[in-house]
Parts: sequence; structure tokens; C-alpha cells
Amino acid sequence: EHRAEREPDEGKEGEADDDEFTVTLDTELADDVKLRVRRGLKDRIFLFNEGERKCRVDGLGRVVLPINMEAEDWMEQVHEMDLVGEAERKAKASKHTSERQREVADSLGLKHLFCDPRLLSDTSYLAFLDRLEDAKDNVRKFLEQDPKKASVPIRVHPDHVRPRFSIHKELGVLSLSVTCTPNKLLSLLQSRGDQAEYIHSRYQQKHKERDDLHLETKRALKLSGLRRGSGCDEVQMNDCCQRLLWVPKKDRYVFEGLTLIVSDDFEVQENGEVQIKWNWQA
Repeated sequence: EHRAEREPDEGKEGEADDDEFTVTLDTELADDVKLRVRRGLKDRIFLFNEGERKCRVDGLGRVVLPINMEAEDWMEQVHEMDLVGEAERKAKASKHTSERQREVADSLGLKHLFCDPRLLSDTSYLAFLDRLEDAKDNVRKFLEQDPKKASVPIRVHPDHVRPRFSIHKELGVLSLSVTCTPNKLLSLLQSRGDQAEYIHSRYQQKHKERDDLHLETKRALKLSGLRRGSGCDEVQMNDCCQRLLWVPKKDRYVFEGLTLIVSDDFEVQENGEVQIKWNWQA
């Protein structure tokens, strides 16, 4: 048996699905395939994705599998396409690139430098980092003259992605092509850096206020846990927290020790967690 994880839904940044799957290998599989499973796959990360049609290895060295494919079928593909070897090579390359990325960012004084995961095992991103390092003196001089620009999050994407340069309207992330030159980067920071830094600072402040509100609510009611569930957006979650804080202190004991899930309905789950409607009324 081999345990593997479901790939997080696209668009839910930072949120991974905790579901796990157990895949049992058919005893009729060829002995050499089963041997490779025991020796080669035991240290690999598997992601099951609904949008996949065939097996592949992503930029981080993880083996991505179609969720509806039978175990025998994907095991044959993994064996025939030598995905074990590819995963091992990409995982090693990804680790090296991540370390190189940190070195260059620290050397230049950039606080947030990262890339599309597909580039972590691509030599084009290493070439980008080399160009930046070669222009270290110019970049550092620019950032020393305008320190706020060092806080602009910079995300590098593959060359085929369009537009080549953009600013995320909510996060303030400056996205640019892996073919971008150091001079072009400095030009973008000069012309758009203030806008990106303002948006990013506002985003950080907004989320700090949200986190502070959630923490205050959790502490005030002595909750074991508090999180947002389905059918509830961020504004509704904050509204519910305010309602919980309005509960008189003499009545708060009923919440002590509970794990609350703010959602669009009421339900007590089998594990004891309590789902409450975001606009509940006492």
C-alpha cells in the first residue's frame, strides 16, 4: 500500500486538502514494477488531481496522478515513463534552485523573491538568478535609495505566460517573465513599485486585522478552534466573529472548548465540531 495526497484545489492558495487516499497495488503487476514501487516510490510525494488526464511530474518533483485512474493503470504509466527517475531529478533540482533563490534574494536585499513552481526545476530560472546576481551592485544601489521597493513581492513566471509583466490587484505581487533583464526589473520597480508596495501593504494590514479579530474571538470564548467553512466568505466570517464577541460574558461558558466552523448552516459533526451559520442570532 502507498499513501498519497489529493492536490489542493486551484485558487485556494495556502490551503491543502487533508484527505488521504490508500492505493492498493494489484498482486498481478509485474515483479519489477512492484520492486520499483518498494525501492523508488516510497519516498515520493503523490498528488491526485481531478484535472489530470495522464501521469506527470510537476516542477517540485511530485508525481501528479489522475484521480479517476485505476491503480494498475497509473502504476504502469509511472513505470513505462520512468516518472520515478524524473521525480528524483526534479526534486533535487527544485531544492537546489530554492536555495539559490534565497541566496540571491539575500544578496540583493529583496524581501520577497519567488517563482512559478514549474520553474523550480527549469534552468531558465537559474539563468535569471545569475543575471540578477551579476547586476548586484546596481540593484542594491537602487534599493538603498528607495528601501520601500525592497518589500515589493516579485514572482517570476515562464516565458510563455501573458502578460509578461503585471501587478496583482489584491496582493500587490509584481509578476514578470523569466527572460526579464535586471535593467527591466529596475525600470518596473521605478515605474510601478510604489503602486505594488501600497497594494501589498494594504493587503498585509487587512489580513493582520482579520487574524487579530479571529484570535480575539477564539480567546474571548475559550474556543479550541475557529475556522471558515463552506458557504461563507471572509466578510461573513468577520461578521460572525463580531457577533460572537457581543455574547455577554456570563453566557460565554457554553462555547468553551468547542471548535466552531462558520458556515451557511447549523450542524454538529460526528467529530464533535460545531458548524454555525455566519449570521446566527442569540
